[in-house]
Amino acid sequence: MVNITRRFRPLWMERRWQQRAGCYFFGWYRVPPYGAWQGRIIRRHATRWSYFICNPPEEVLSGPHGACFLSKGNGVYEVHFSLRATSLDDGILAIEQTIRESIEQQP
Repeated sequence: MVNITRRFRPLWMERRWQQRAGCYFFGWYRVPPYGAWQGRIIRRHATRWSYFICNPPEEVLSGPHGACFLSKGNGVYEVHFSLRATSLDDGILAIEQTIRESIEQQP
């Protein structure tokens, strides 16, 4: 009998986010079939992250979560959570879910 062990890869690696200088991550928030938005994530502390998105869809900015997206200029927005993301992957998923919900709730 042969045991097969699944290799666990974090979501950010599966989604091909790139890590640079140990604490900077660059990639795309992907929400099929609606699109993909460039983002970056900065590690502030071992368990604290700052999330950014470039040119998020208007549905997000005008929807109920619009206040969570703070403009930093030049189309870049910092994303704030009501509950802090516990991991890099959790934050990516939360932003993608927010985008999906905002687009799908539009009339």
